[in-house]
Formats: sequence, C-alpha cells, structure tokens
Amino acid sequence: MVMLKSLLYSAALLASVQGVAASVLKDGTKMVATYWDGSGSLSSFCSNADIDIFQLSFVTSLKGTPDVSFGYPVTGPEIKQCQDQGKTILLSFGGETYQEGGWDTPEEAQNMAQKVWDMYGPGGATYFGGNAVNGFDFDFEMAMNNLLPFTEKLNELKRGHPHFLLTAAPQCQYPDQNLASILTDHLGWFDALFVQFYNNPECGIPGGYGRRSTEEPSSGLSGGPSARRSHLAKREFNLGTWLEQASQATPKSPKIFVGVPGSAAGTPSANMGYVVPSLLQTALLPFIGHANMGGVSVWEVGYATSNGDFLPQLRGILGL
Repeated sequence: MVMLKSLLYSAALLASVQGVAASVLKDGTKMVATYWDGSGSLSSFCSNADIDIFQLSFVTSLKGTPDVSFGYPVTGPEIKQCQDQGKTILLSFGGETYQEGGWDTPEEAQNMAQKVWDMYGPGGATYFGGNAVNGFDFDFEMAMNNLLPFTEKLNELKRGHPHFLLTAAPQCQYPDQNLASILTDHLGWFDALFVQFYNNPECGIPGGYGRRSTEEPSSGLSGGPSARRSHLAKREFNLGTWLEQASQATPKSPKIFVGVPGSAAGTPSANMGYVVPSLLQTALLPFIGHANMGGVSVWEVGYATSNGDFLPQLRGILGL
C-alpha cells in the first residue's frame, strides 16, 4: 500500500518542470523540502518519494564569477533527471561559510543578479549545460549590502517566467535581521520561505531548550546568528507570526515551510532544535490547515535519510 501510494504520488507530479514548481504555490499543497550539500550524489536521492524539493547548497561566492561549493559535483543531466521525476530543484545562495556580505554598489548587485540568472536559471543555464534550476533560494547568514537591488533585479527577470521560484531561508525571529531589507517591505516578492526554527531557542519548536538571559545564552547553549543579536528572553515558537505576515503580503502570499534538522546530528550542539516527529506533530497541528502552510524543510538530506523513518513520518504529519 505504501509503495502504491508513493507511485501514485510520483505519477501525479510527473508534469512539466514549470508545473512542478508552480505546485508549491497552490493552497492546500504541502511538501517536504531538503537541503542537499553533497552527502552523496544528487541523483541517488531523486527517486526518494518522501522528498519533493531539493535545495542545492550552496553558491558561496557572488563576486566576479559565481562559485558553487558542493560536497559532490552536480551535472545538468542529474538536475533534469530529478526534475523528470517530479522534483523541484532550487539553488541556494549563501550558507554558513559565505563571507562576502553582498555588493559594493547597487549596480554590482544588479549585474550579479543577471549573471546568476544566465548561469543557473532561465537566462541560459550555462553552468548546468542548459538545464535550468526551478528557482533561487537566499540563505544569507550575515549582514548583506545592496541585497534589495539584487532581489529587485531577479524579480524583474522572473516576470516573464512566472513558474520560476524565489525563496529565502530566514532565521525564525521576525524579521530575520540579515534579510530584513527585503522581508520587511517586500515579503510578497517571494514564493516560499524556509524558516529556520532551529539553532534559535527563542523562537524554535519547544523541546528541551534551556533558559537564557536577555543578554547572553545560558551555559552550553548558543543561539543562531539572528538569535544572538535579538537578545530575546521569551521562548516562543512563532510560526503563527510568519504565517500571519505571509497572508498579508502582496503581490504574492508566500508559503511558509517549517525548517527543522533531519536528526540530532544536524545541529551544532544538543537541544538546538531537533525534535522527534511526535513532538513536531504537536507543534504543527494548530497550523496545518493554514492557507500559507507550505510544509517542512529539512537540514539536510543526509541527516534525514539516515534517521530511520523520519521523512515518511514528516509526510504523515503533513497528511501526504
């Protein structure tokens, strides 16, 4: 029965690549997304029926000629193979090792937007041999100069490609300080947000987080990049805040994905966000029916697939 359900689900998604990407936007559609940072070949995970979206991690240089830093090489045919199996493929910019901090001028930022569009997206996908990804994801974990003109240019370019996605992966404090220049007033430019409800005890999913003062983490705990700046003492899972903001955004109302680690090994230290599926279900239950609820985003595919039936249980929580 499980195998039949997976086959039917995969068959339903075997539409055009544009249709696959567009399905992220439909009310009532929920998906499981995973970051892929090279823990095994991409093609080896594509047949996994429990994963709908892959975020290739990461483009770590956006100066001069963009540069990817994958632990395992990715080819254009692999991307097409995944897309032919109904998967949405996003290319994620930034990551923990990204240190450039944006661009010196608005013009430099706009030129880089055009360059990544031409290298990886519908502008030609020269890097992947003509096989364009389905969208770009922002995972900037430091302050960014001229992020607004970079994002504005990408939105301009994608107007002729309505199924191409623009997404972001903010920390769970609203708004994430690194992305505030685009999320505060331009949330509606994005199709989906993969909000990181981990490594940030103040707003993550409850599950054994220790207390911390308003100034410094308690012993043994360290918040994520935005958490360290926010100095929030109150511990609160704020998914409702993100859903409310998304529902009010224009011109689009982005889907919100709940970002979680795929296992306890997916966080830098204990009690930083991994929760067992039963607790995750309890946390998500009040929000499952919200029109802006997109699903769950997992860091990362290697941790998740080695953690028993974690991914199938996520699908069950989402009613898939």
